[in-house]
Amino acid sequence: MRRVGILLLALLTSVTAAGCTDDRRPEAESATASRTESLSATSAPPTPLTASPSQSPRAAGPTEGPDQDLSTAPEPPAALTGPTSEESAADVAVYFLRSFPYAASTGDLTAWEQLSGPACQYCEAIRQAIDEIYSAGNRSTGGAIDVGVVETQRRRGSDTFIVTLTMRQYPSQTLSPTGEVIEDFPDTKVFRPLVEVQSTPEGWVVTGVQMDRVA
Repeated sequence: MRRVGILLLALLTSVTAAGCTDDRRPEAESATASRTESLSATSAPPTPLTASPSQSPRAAGPTEGPDQDLSTAPEPPAALTGPTSEESAADVAVYFLRSFPYAASTGDLTAWEQLSGPACQYCEAIRQAIDEIYSAGNRSTGGAIDVGVVETQRRRGSDTFIVTLTMRQYPSQTLSPTGEVIEDFPDTKVFRPLVEVQSTPEGWVVTGVQMDRVA
C-alpha cells in the first residue's frame, strides 16, 4: 500500500511520469513564448475558487483551507454546459482538479472519469491509484486543495484551451479499514498545474495535465 500512496504523490509532483501525452503534447504542456503567436490569451492575477451561487446547502462549510468537507462532491459548474470560452475552460479545469481530493477521500471517481479524455495518461494513472487504495479496503483522509486561475489560453482556430492554475494541497493520510495510519504525507505542497481542456459536441474533456511542484 505504501507504493500506492507514493504513486499518488508522484502523480502530483512529476510531469515526466504522469503528464498526459498525445501528438499535441509540446503545445499542450507549457504556455511559453514559442506558442504566443498561435494562441490568444486572457491573463489575470490568481483568482481563488469561490462557491457557485447555485451550490447546494449540503456542501456548506469551508471552501478553502485544510478543513474542507471532502465527503461531498464539488458542485458542477454551469460552464460544463456553457459556451465555449476562456471563462468556461477555466471553470472546467478548476472543477476537474477539485474532483481529485473528493475522489481520493471517497473512492467515487464519477466526475473524474466523466471529464477524463481517453489519451490522458495522468487522468488514468490517478484513477488506477485510487482504485487500488479502495479495492484493498483502505481509504484516504485529508488532502484538500485550494485552486486559483492564473491564465487561460485558447489555441487559435480550435476549441482547445490551456489553463494555468495555482494549487495548494494540504497534508493527507492513508488509513486501513481499522483506522490505522498506513501512510502519512505531512507536508503542504504548492503546484502550478497546466490543464488542457477541449470543448466537443459531447461536452468538455480534459486532454492533458502537467503538474509542476513549486514549493
